[in-house]
Amino acid sequence: SGWLCHFANWWTRRVDVINRGFSGYNSRWGVLIVDQVVVTEKPDIVFVFFGANDAVDVRVGQHVALLEYSSNIRSIISTLQQV
Repeated sequence: SGWLCHFANWWTRRVDVINRGFSGYNSRWGVLIVDQVVVTEKPDIVFVFFGANDAVDVRVGQHVALLEYSSNIRSIISTLQQV
């Protein structure tokens, strides 16, 4: 019952809402899968949400440094703009 469920419910029979969230993923992994998971769907609108897993303690494998995070988000957006 998160925000995406409410969004999909509100837009029922008006738009198709496809959730491609992957639990535990960070922006580094998002860069690697954006083509096969998002671009192949040819979306009109994409909401990109990364950051919580990237911001975990540096000792956790999901951690991504701020500069790399910024670069990853820019890369994902650039890829999506080419669709």
